[in-house]
Amino acid sequence: MIRSRTAIQRRRSRPASKVSKSIRVRCGPDGFAALVLALDPGNELGTQTYIQLLLSLDRYGEALAFVSSDDARKERWSTERCYALYKLGREQEAADVLDGMRHSQGAVMVTEDAERTLNVLDAQIVSCRSACMHGDN
Repeated sequence: MIRSRTAIQRRRSRPASKVSKSIRVRCGPDGFAALVLALDPGNELGTQTYIQLLLSLDRYGEALAFVSSDDARKERWSTERCYALYKLGREQEAADVLDGMRHSQGAVMVTEDAERTLNVLDAQIVSCRSACMHGDN
C-alpha cells in the first residue's frame, strides 16, 4: 500500500506528548520507565525515574525489591532503599542502612543536600520508633 506524502508527514509530526501518553496508557503509570530499563538496563535516569515512580505511587515493596535486586543497585540507591524500608515499617533495617550510609560517606565529602536527606531519614525513623514504643500506632 502506498501512503500519501501528507499521511507520512502527519505521522512523523505527532507530538512527543501524544507518544508518551500512548505508552503510559498501554503500560500503566510506570510503563515508560520500565520500557527504558528493558531496552537499556544500565540507564541511570531510567533507573532513578522507575524508583521514584514506585515510591511516589506508594509501591514500597516493589521499590525495595527492585533496589535490592543486585549489590551495585543496593549501594547506589541506598537512600531510596532506606526510605522504602522505613515506609514498610522495618525501622531497624532502615536504621542499619542509614548507619551504613553514614559510615561509607564518612570518608567522602557529603553535600549539604545529602546530609539533610540523611538527617530527615534519621528523624523519621526515630519518630516512628518513639511512636511505636509509646503505643501511638
